[in-house]
Amino acid sequence: MNRLLQPFQSTAANYTLYGLLFGMGFPVIALFILDQPKLLFIMICSAPVFLGLIAWLAGKKHDDIEDVVEMRTKELQVAKDFAEEGIRAKARFLATMSHEIRTPMNAVLSCTNLMLDTAENAENIRLLKTVQNSGETLLTLINDILDFSKIESGKLALELEPFPLRECVEETIDLMNSGSSERGCLLSCNLSPDVPAWVRGDVTRLRQVVTNLVSNAIKFTKDTVKVEVTATRNEDGRHHVQVSVVDNGVGIPEESKRKLFQDFSQVDASTTRKYGGTGLGLAICKGIIQAMGGKIWVESEEGKGSTFSFSVPLEETSPGVSRKRSPLAQVNESMAKTHPLRLLMAEDNSVNQMVGRKLLSKLGYRVDIVGNGLEALSAVQRQSYDLIFMDQHMPEMDGVEATIKIRQLELRQPKIFALTASAFKEDKERCLNAGMDGFLTKPVNIHDLVTALNECEPNIKVDKDHAPTLQLDKQFILEQVAGEEEILSEIAQECLNCIPQYMQAIEAAINCSDADALMKSAHALKGTVANFHIESVVDAAKTLENLGRSNELDDALSKLTTLQSQVDQLIPEIEKLITQPAA
Repeated sequence: MNRLLQPFQSTAANYTLYGLLFGMGFPVIALFILDQPKLLFIMICSAPVFLGLIAWLAGKKHDDIEDVVEMRTKELQVAKDFAEEGIRAKARFLATMSHEIRTPMNAVLSCTNLMLDTAENAENIRLLKTVQNSGETLLTLINDILDFSKIESGKLALELEPFPLRECVEETIDLMNSGSSERGCLLSCNLSPDVPAWVRGDVTRLRQVVTNLVSNAIKFTKDTVKVEVTATRNEDGRHHVQVSVVDNGVGIPEESKRKLFQDFSQVDASTTRKYGGTGLGLAICKGIIQAMGGKIWVESEEGKGSTFSFSVPLEETSPGVSRKRSPLAQVNESMAKTHPLRLLMAEDNSVNQMVGRKLLSKLGYRVDIVGNGLEALSAVQRQSYDLIFMDQHMPEMDGVEATIKIRQLELRQPKIFALTASAFKEDKERCLNAGMDGFLTKPVNIHDLVTALNECEPNIKVDKDHAPTLQLDKQFILEQVAGEEEILSEIAQECLNCIPQYMQAIEAAINCSDADALMKSAHALKGTVANFHIESVVDAAKTLENLGRSNELDDALSKLTTLQSQVDQLIPEIEKLITQPAA
């Protein structure tokens, strides 16, 4: 029916047809009304043309308007697509920058913490703490920019789970008390009896808002900061929880209140110079609270102080299992003895490799390190691991692809934890969807490592009373170098540098089925480890050398596993022979 009424795509053509048809019918109607043949003849001739012309003009105008509307719609769609692509590009850029900045910051902060553990000079400790504080400030800045980007692009995701509201607020205030007391500021907290004990919401984001508002209040007052929490129950059963942070500081001029929650905004330029910050804190708080379905506002009078408040709807719930951050795991330097694990770290950054090795060695662990996903894939096929720390971004093959391929292998599956500098939920979900068991956000600290290690079950339960141990006879080895400790230390250091290279060469030769290369690499390793007179290691290397000489490589991979186990026990013993230079 629509096709009959509108036979043409053009509205002007359809209108013209209507006009012609009506024009042809009009004289017939007029014939019954007027008895004037001459006039009738004129009307018969002119009416279809006249009415058709008018109809065409009307249709043409309609078509022109539709064309303009269609053109403007397309322009708006192009502009919208361009803007959305710009936001996506900015998000990708920030994710990349986050990784590139967090990776070296991981090394800086981790090395600083390691040095603080051994520093004794007061001046050195002061300088190291300055580096530590500056690094943490930079990370806070990075997190602010990333949070702002998520809010701007509408990708701020809330993790809703049961959590103890009263405990959350009290813990947050307790953590900030030390900082406030250093500034001579008294921080107090008052929770109304109506505040529910357990609610369902995003505990991390709620704590972030409270922390930001309280830290701002501490900055701008030297007297008292009060945190007041109240709650009212709605008809739908939810509670409207209101948190107010009250200070008696400098206050805010009336004309400046409007821009407080705007992006990159502070009361005046001198605020940044005096107190620091990006001006994003309150904008981020506003975005978080709005995402929770609440509102945030300020009441202030210049010279008398300010009250920052927010209100959010939270559903009361019964106590549940919360994924909130647990207290710092205890660092046990002999953890590896009571909880033995075979560890692999896939990390392409040499500094972060060193940091990872140092942190794990403080717990007594020896970790195998590879530089990309391909090497990690090869390593798990050669040796069984309990836990893999997998960097997300690596050359050759990234951590996500490597994890997918490892999960496809028919072997005892290890736990895999991502080492990621990304703070975007999409990246974390990508890691989990690939088959990873968790993720550690850079900069990684030793407490995070302990938490991850505790989640793993050892592949082999070690009988501590009967576990085979490998020990060097230092006195006998010293006699071979005329009792010169310095010479022995140099030999040990050189061997430590060479052994990993020989092991990699042996592995490469086996993977390439190169018998001659296997024979030469195993021979070189045999000569190196012979310096320490441990027959089991020498024999394991000699076995591989003979396999290469006879071109019988079928059993080479299993023999390499045996050799690797022996070398792993030997290296810590060699390290003990290295004399530390005098301070």
